[in-house]
Order: sequence, then C-alpha cells, then structure tokens
Amino acid sequence: PLGAVLLLERGVKMERYSLVECLIEDSKRLIKEFEEISKYVDVDIYIKKEYARLERLEAEKKDIIDSISSIEDDRTRTIAYLYYIKGYTKRKIADFLGINERYLHRIWKNSEVLQ
Repeated sequence: PLGAVLLLERGVKMERYSLVECLIEDSKRLIKEFEEISKYVDVDIYIKKEYARLERLEAEKKDIIDSISSIEDDRTRTIAYLYYIKGYTKRKIADFLGINERYLHRIWKNSEVLQ
C-alpha cells in the first residue's frame, strides 16, 4: 500500500511538469511587467511575492526531474523523460526507441511507475 501511494505521488508529479513549466514562464513574464511598472508605481511587494512563487515552482520542477531520474529501470526512465519532460507522444516515443506502438503500450501498462 505505501509503495502504491508513493508510485501514485510520482505519477501525479510527472503529470504536473508541463503545467509547472507554463507557470514558470508566466511568473517570469509577470516579474518583467512588475519591474517595468515599478518605474512609476511602488510594486515591490508584488515583485517579492512573484519571486517567491517562482522559487517554489523551480523547486517543484527540480523535484519532478529528480523523481524521474530516480526510476531504476533505464527503459522506463527514458520513456518517462520523453513523455513528461520532452512532451513526446507515445507514437513518437515508440519511433524514437525503434519499437512498435503496441509494444510501447504493453510496457506502459505493465509498468508500475508509468501508471
């Protein structure tokens, strides 16, 4: 049960990667806008809050990457990296690995990490 919970947590983390990437870009854009506005209005508190948010997001991104890096099986780790970090489709992953898509789906289905 505890192992299943940890695997579920890892899966949820990996699913969040693309969202975290978007939030980081949004946060950086917002910081630039605040810095531009700060020439005319005191927005230091908002800049500090956004930098704190950016720091939390960067830490979450690193945690997700570390979670994928800790997958013991090379093939599963590669599949997870290509799917969650690089955004490859399952078809593109199969092509990249030189296997057919049906075999990739079987690997995915049988892997506790990718569930």
